[in-house]
Amino acid sequence: NVTVNAKPQISISGNTTFCQGGSTTLNAVCDANTSYRWDNGITNAPLNVSLPGTYNVVATNEYGCTQNASTTVSMFQQPTATIIGGGTICPGNSTTLIVSEAAHYHWSTGDTTHSITVTPAAHTSYDVTVTDQFGCQNSTSATVQISSVPNIQITGTSSFCSGESATLTVTPGYNYLWSNNSTAGSITINQAGTYRVTASNARHPILL
Repeated sequence: NVTVNAKPQISISGNTTFCQGGSTTLNAVCDANTSYRWDNGITNAPLNVSLPGTYNVVATNEYGCTQNASTTVSMFQQPTATIIGGGTICPGNSTTLIVSEAAHYHWSTGDTTHSITVTPAAHTSYDVTVTDQFGCQNSTSATVQISSVPNIQITGTSSFCSGESATLTVTPGYNYLWSNNSTAGSITINQAGTYRVTASNARHPILL
């Protein structure tokens, strides 16, 4: 009397995609009274996967009959997260921060837009998390610094005799534009009037 025993039924369930830096879990679904073994030697337990590739499992029933199943797991790369903008601004000024294109955005300010315009009162770091169409996320940050206001003054005589001249000098170390269009650190004048100079560092103009 010869009996032919059926092979076990087995399949693999679980998410077959995951994001870079993450993982997914594969489960073997098989008949009762059946054991199974993954390629890496794990038996009768789910398989945690953190690398893309093809994963195989072999089921063995109580009669010693075997059946295998396999599935391919793919890994999505993290989306790019780069902020353009920031740096150093003048007190009271605004700057715009633009992050790399993505499906969704979430800034530390609560904004969910591609870019934000900020007017910080002090050095401030802004964080953003981007999410792509696969649900994968990446984060980055940018710091906006506030430039110090230069302290400058004009020195020189405020009066002179007719037919003579006077020299006005501004605090050195900056870029200048006088009301007579001179860009020097000092000017010589021979007429009465009001003379103004705009002195600026790399970020902030000061008018005297």
